[in-house]
Amino acid sequence: MRDRAARANKPQTVGDEFLRFLTFSSVRGVPRLLRARSLGWSVIWAVSVLGFLTVSFYFTIRLVMQFSTYQTVYEIKNEFNSQKAPFPSVTICNLQPFSATLLDRIFASTSPLDNVTADMYNDAFLRLQASSEDFRSLTWKSFFLRNWGRKASEKTGLKFYEFVLNNTCNFTYSSNSKLRSMRCDPTRDVQELFSSRYLTCFMLSPPQNISNSTFSVEMDMYLDTESSLFNRSHLGDESKAALFTLEDSIGAFVMVHTARTYPEGYHGVHVLPGTKSVIEITSVNKEVKLEHFAKDPCTRKLDQDILALYQEIRPFAYKSTICRRLMIQRMIARSCNCTDPNHPVPEELASQGFCGEVSQDAFSSVESVRNAALNATIKKLVCGLKIELSSDPTSSHGETQCPQPCEEISYRTTAYQSLWPPKSNEIDFYRYHIKGNSHLARKFKVYAEASALIDSGRLSEATALLDNLGTDLIRENFLRLHVFRPDIMLTISEEKLQITLEALISQIGGAFSLWAGLTIITTVELMELLYYVAKRVVVSLPGARPATQSDDGAEAAPRKQPEPGGSSDLISGGGGGGFATQTFSKL
Repeated sequence: MRDRAARANKPQTVGDEFLRFLTFSSVRGVPRLLRARSLGWSVIWAVSVLGFLTVSFYFTIRLVMQFSTYQTVYEIKNEFNSQKAPFPSVTICNLQPFSATLLDRIFASTSPLDNVTADMYNDAFLRLQASSEDFRSLTWKSFFLRNWGRKASEKTGLKFYEFVLNNTCNFTYSSNSKLRSMRCDPTRDVQELFSSRYLTCFMLSPPQNISNSTFSVEMDMYLDTESSLFNRSHLGDESKAALFTLEDSIGAFVMVHTARTYPEGYHGVHVLPGTKSVIEITSVNKEVKLEHFAKDPCTRKLDQDILALYQEIRPFAYKSTICRRLMIQRMIARSCNCTDPNHPVPEELASQGFCGEVSQDAFSSVESVRNAALNATIKKLVCGLKIELSSDPTSSHGETQCPQPCEEISYRTTAYQSLWPPKSNEIDFYRYHIKGNSHLARKFKVYAEASALIDSGRLSEATALLDNLGTDLIRENFLRLHVFRPDIMLTISEEKLQITLEALISQIGGAFSLWAGLTIITTVELMELLYYVAKRVVVSLPGARPATQSDDGAEAAPRKQPEPGGSSDLISGGGGGGFATQTFSKL
């Protein structure tokens, strides 16, 4: 039987191949298994090698699992005077959405249904409210919107030229280290939006070429407050008075949101008439997510098409929360065959009717027909309400359908107000902004008389005229809005992998090298071992071709034939890992 050295030098079996690998392995500690001076030390070396190899695999598995979970960290940096932060969009809504000059048109206009008056609609509304506790929050304005339709509601709501005084809306921006001003262009910079609460709102965004360098937007707004209150006092019938609920207030609602995104509708600032309302953008934060390795998926989708006005589809910048509200709207349309005006409407549902729309049969003189039609309306309202309450925007399905954008900018604001305009400047305000405006001249004609008295030198009479007015028409009907950012500073939170692919490979290599002495060269040794083991197995199969000189990679030593008349004995002995062969002839 050959000794281990001979078997390692010239392997002939699978066991010899493993012996050769252990003898000449570059892995520290493995050759010591064969060269140990006693069986005890062989066991110690075997346990040590296997133990440290197990530790290496344990740390490797931990590293790979941590990498596979995509654990990330945020690297935060501040950029001053950065040109990378666009000025946000500013959406303004009148809290009293009905223009005084158009208020009577709501009820004088032709109803969507034949021979159905506003009072009949009001009766149907009250019956709906009384039918379920779930409908207590349903307002008359919402019911009016659901039944008169989006188109009629938009015609009833304020227009931009009625809400913002001409030539008072201006953007201030920096160009060549100088501050410049640009007047708002209603056809370019203003987007009229449909709103279930305010009928119409207006989103202002600076032009793309100055968006990053814009510092502020300022405008004077007309609220028609006094006239609305006056009209309310003589409305007389319950249906008209129901348009003004305790939830309504005077003033405007202002939302500052990411540029070109559809406004949420609930997060904003209530600004009062008779004030200069300043909204300061205190910080701008940009969050940059990893597109492929982040734990939460993100998307680089740029736009989503939403119904802005009646049959008018506009692209808005992608936002995850709006995407999920669109998803809820599609679920309502699919299950209830109607849409909810409280959610944005996607393009494909532009012609779909609202939940809560009553049919002609709801006003029938036959009670059974009337009740059946009303029950059908209630069924659709309940259907939409259940879907809205049961849907979870934060579910994994929502994250899959509406992932966060890979780059998102958010703004933090603070607001403060002061009385405006000063009493001493009211006549000047009239001359600059009201005089010559046919839409406002009639209502503020007392200031025209006072201005004429002042021009003729009769100052005391003008003062007495305004004092006897008993109210401050200008302060009750106007406000000035100023939205600005003091500097263009951008805080960037960039998501990065806690363990990068390069660091993962380096740490795996370090763990194996430290604990077991394994290197890349060891993989070549393992490949060589597997190659020759496979070859030995194939050769040992029945009918296989025997291994040749070239197959084994070593030339077999020729066997010496004994001389005639004599005999020879081969005695092999070895020491120090070598071979010694002596031939003894019989005397």
